[in-house]
Amino acid sequence: MELLPINEQKIKIMLSREDLAAWQISCESMDYDTTETRRALWCILDEAKKKTGFDAAKEKVFVQLYPSANGGCEMYVTKLAQKNDSAPVTLSKNLPLWEKTLYAFSRLEDMLSACARLAECGFASDSVAYAEMHTYYLSVGNILPQKKRGMCGDISPCDLVSEYGKQIDLTKEAWLSEHGECICPDHAVERYAALAASGYRR
Repeated sequence: MELLPINEQKIKIMLSREDLAAWQISCESMDYDTTETRRALWCILDEAKKKTGFDAAKEKVFVQLYPSANGGCEMYVTKLAQKNDSAPVTLSKNLPLWEKTLYAFSRLEDMLSACARLAECGFASDSVAYAEMHTYYLSVGNILPQKKRGMCGDISPCDLVSEYGKQIDLTKEAWLSEHGECICPDHAVERYAALAASGYRR
């Protein structure tokens, strides 16, 4: 297990295939409603506290899970500055990085328009939004559902989004996760499409 503190509120935890096997869990099967996941997660967080001082026991936490190409798992754990209660942990499972695409937009309105186009075509994959300086970023899964492709023809998310933003190297997302601002950790396309439909203008 490798630990990378990002700031006082966030830490990156890299688990190998062997780490997951030792705790008898997998990135795909982790579910906080199960005893196995709860036990494993708090063992991992206890170890992180001992080694780095990152203490998540007293606050709610948001955990983003990314499968690794080597069979392991990357976890981004963020403290939400809210009092711990009966549901202290929210898990968000994300696509492997090799199944995603990252786009950059010079204006928030352009990203909203791209999200609206994707939503029109029935986009229902993972999506995350970031902001860094005066640029906005949208990370999306690469596949549109077959049953709704006919609404927009035989088209890919890249074809839809390239009208509004620029596709960039996906390795930038790791940097954004650590140094940028995650402005929407899940369902970004659906959320920003709804915002665009409401006539939002900054």
